[in-house]
Amino acid sequence: MCLLFIAGLWVPTGCAPAHATEAQAAADKAHPELGIVRWGRDFEAAKRASRNSGKPMFVLFDEVPGCSTVQGFADRVLSHPAMADAIEQAFVPVAIMNNHGGKDKEVLDHFGEPAWNNPVVRLMDADENMLAPRSTALDVPTVALTMVRALERAAQPVPAYLRLVSVDAAPVRRTLRQAVFGMYCFWSGEVAFGSLDGVVATRPGHHHGEVVVVTYDPAMLPLETLLKTAKARGAADRVWLSRDEEVALARRVFGRADRLAGDIDDAAGDDKKQMQARGWAKAGLSVGQQTKVNAALGQRQDPMQYLSPRQQRAYAR
Repeated sequence: MCLLFIAGLWVPTGCAPAHATEAQAAADKAHPELGIVRWGRDFEAAKRASRNSGKPMFVLFDEVPGCSTVQGFADRVLSHPAMADAIEQAFVPVAIMNNHGGKDKEVLDHFGEPAWNNPVVRLMDADENMLAPRSTALDVPTVALTMVRALERAAQPVPAYLRLVSVDAAPVRRTLRQAVFGMYCFWSGEVAFGSLDGVVATRPGHHHGEVVVVTYDPAMLPLETLLKTAKARGAADRVWLSRDEEVALARRVFGRADRLAGDIDDAAGDDKKQMQARGWAKAGLSVGQQTKVNAALGQRQDPMQYLSPRQQRAYAR
């Protein structure tokens, strides 16, 4: 049986909507606890849709109506344009109201979830195999990282915008490294470094002249590769690093390198200079997205590839 996701409902082709009634669908849409995501409400229909599409299920257990914690989660996470798009595009979304009876309570009891509880997210396949740990996180980056890991485990494509949102999660941040590059112009420096795969954030500043603080993922972009690329592109003429072994490597492959000492003076007014045009603030971009969009604009490339559909529409307005 084919299932189509139409106006928040999983609809078997040629059959009645999986949602109980049109009135119930309208009532669900009115609940702020569910954010802007178009949710399915039939767990078994969601399982069939997951099996047919190969997409994991995003199962939300939530209070409706809910407390301030529930509503805050809806405002921050479930109404975030990139998160809502990823939930709808890469997953089969289904909401279980943990303070309702009927089929909601049956699903709640099946998974042993407590009633009248704060939001819980379970990411699973059509056979109810968990693709990531049960999540009670209430912030965007952590939920995004859980989604990325579930999609990777399910061998499903990860939207580029979702991965960029997830780099702000604490587990990712703990694995990242920083290098401070000196150059003649930090505007061009942010463009040059921000375009590199593995660079997740850039920030302009002052440290013996203009510098760009480059945050990178060493698993994707080893320091030696970063240094060689910077040298080959003429993107910088000096580098400061935090570890003695990094400084030794930089002196060997890059040239002028020193141990970082002292603070980097902020240059917030010059941050993401290419984006300082009317409209971009409305798109609600993460730090990772801002880095890539700014670099794309500076290199006259399409920045929309780093935005979710809702973010693209927000910018277009």
